[in-house]
Amino acid sequence: MVVPPLSSVHFCLVGTRAVFLDIRANRYFALPEKLNTSFVSAIGDCVMGTVTPDELAALKTGMDDLLALKGIVSVQEFQPFPAATSDHAPDSNSVPIPALLLLQVAIACFSAKLLVRLCPLHWLLAYIGHNHPHKLQPPSTQMLDHLAGAFQRVQVLMGKDGNCLPHTLAFVWLSRRLGYTPRLIIGVRINPFGAHCWCQDGPVVLNDHYENVRTYQPIFVL
Repeated sequence: MVVPPLSSVHFCLVGTRAVFLDIRANRYFALPEKLNTSFVSAIGDCVMGTVTPDELAALKTGMDDLLALKGIVSVQEFQPFPAATSDHAPDSNSVPIPALLLLQVAIACFSAKLLVRLCPLHWLLAYIGHNHPHKLQPPSTQMLDHLAGAFQRVQVLMGKDGNCLPHTLAFVWLSRRLGYTPRLIIGVRINPFGAHCWCQDGPVVLNDHYENVRTYQPIFVL
């Protein structure tokens, strides 16, 4: 798995608006309308990619001429990740979940929530990105049912609001300990602006409901 460049500024197109994520600064932003129009024209068909901080600094100085912009910006384009079309959401009340797994999920979620408060975002993502399973193991339906069900139960206790990042970090970390490599996705929307984080395998959302993520455009995939 290729780890996205965490030193770069990630962007995606939401309609005609470019939204940026500076992971090292842990902030989202957009360009003024005139500069946004030039940037969108300059990147052509690219809908998701990165620019370097130096390139972005040059843009912010007012380089809104399209020809000059094309000479400055060298976009690294990422292949769009499969759009979410469904979710893996078993009824946690009907799935017998091992007590040990419930304990592991609770500890992982609590630890991730603490780490999100104490550690920079780019450090957490770099750690997850390089934490590969020693042995890949295709997940069974039962394993996914147990994992998803355990997270559902723990989320009821810990609350979902404001916890999408730590819960997704915990889900990915535990999955990789089990030999499974789902993807962590950060998505954004506008009007009003919002950001969300979830875990996905192909087009299947693993730790959330499809309806909760379908309005978000991926800006970062790990």
